[in-house]
Parts: sequence; C-alpha cells; structure tokens
Amino acid sequence: MATFSMDGDDLCSRERQKEKKQTLRARVRAKLKATFSSSREEDETTKKRRDDSKVICEKVLELDAFKNARTMCVYIAHPKLHEVDCSVLIREALDSSSSEFGEERVKVYVPIVDDKNSNVRFLRVRDIEKDLEKRTMGIMEPTELDWRTNEPREDVADLKENEKLDLVIAPGLAFDETCKRLGRGGGYYDKFLSEGKGREAVKIGLAFDAQIVDADEIPLDPWDVVLDLVVSKSHVYRKKEQNT
Repeated sequence: MATFSMDGDDLCSRERQKEKKQTLRARVRAKLKATFSSSREEDETTKKRRDDSKVICEKVLELDAFKNARTMCVYIAHPKLHEVDCSVLIREALDSSSSEFGEERVKVYVPIVDDKNSNVRFLRVRDIEKDLEKRTMGIMEPTELDWRTNEPREDVADLKENEKLDLVIAPGLAFDETCKRLGRGGGYYDKFLSEGKGREAVKIGLAFDAQIVDADEIPLDPWDVVLDLVVSKSHVYRKKEQNT
C-alpha cells in the first residue's frame, strides 16, 4: 500500500476523518444490534439474518461479475459481527467449479487474517465443510495445510502472472449508494484491494439495509478503496452507473 506523509494541517484533518469514522461505526453497530437484537428469540434473529442474507446472495448470483468469474475471493461471515452470510456463494461457486471432464473451472479463495502485520491472505478451498477451522475471533478460516496433500494451500498471491483475480466479495461495516465502504478499522481489505491481484478484480460489498448510509457520510482517506458494486436486500448499487 502506498504511504502518505502529512503536515500539521493534514494531521488535524486526518484526526477529524478518524473521529467521523469512529462515530459512524458506532452508529451502524447500534443499528445492526437493534436489527438483530439479542432481546429477540435467538431463532427469530438467526432466521432474519439467514433470510436477508439469502435475498442478497440471490441478487449476487444473477450478476455477470459472479457468473463469469473463474477466480474469486469470498469472505466467511461471523454472526456476532452481523455480516451478510455469503456461504451460499461459496457453495455455488464450488458446485459449479467441476465440469463433466473433471476440470476445476472456478477457484475459490477465503481469507485468513495475519493480525501482526494487518494483512489478509486468501487461501484456496475446495470444500467449505472440510477446509475450514475456527481461528481468529472465532471466525472460520482455511487451514494452512490442505488435508488432502498435507501441503500448504494455494495462495491467491501465487496466481500466475497471466492469471487474473476476477472477483472479490468484501465485508464491511457501512456502505453507501456510491459504493464507498467503511471497514471495521483494521485496514485489511483496503490494503488487499489496492494492491496486486486484488486491485484488478471486480469488488462487491454485501450489506444489510441497516448498513447503508447517506452518500456524504463515509469519509474517504487516500488509501480507502471504492467498490464496484454494493448489494443490499433493497438495491444493487453500482459505481458510476445507474443504480437498480
């Protein structure tokens, strides 16, 4: 990721940006908590999250960016973070990856977090049930070794020079209709999306309606990455294109 130097005025501006982001994060977290309130019956909360996630994922399945992708990175949702569950997208991609001739047509990579360096790596999986284990913050992440071969999993960073990463499905805390994204503050995805293979991919954010904010509410720092599409239960928002 590029580095940026700041003078005194820039530093003050940066602090104001940081405060705005923190305030917005707190507000959206409160909205999500109210939407998926712990005071509700657990089954009711789980059902709402599952049903809303299903509607959102069905919209993604209809997008050419998904249907045409041959290499994709997809996050694994954590219910406690109130993220859209996109496991159906992973299953659909894996189910469609094998042709009748035994060729794997779609490569799917899921994230593993390196907290020490604020990095996220994406390792290839072939089975969402067998290739993941509970790791950082209780989030399901791919095992470092592929149990089939006992060898390190293929990393998306190791794609050949002539191989393109087609699609990234990215999580976030808040989004707007211009496809700006506010993460949770770790900087993992902005770094990945602005460098290497992630930079050239189509970038899609998934959002519950409670995560959509007004267009002027998300402050952008120089290193923040604007997505290509944001898909919510109500809309598909497209950068520089007419929203639907």
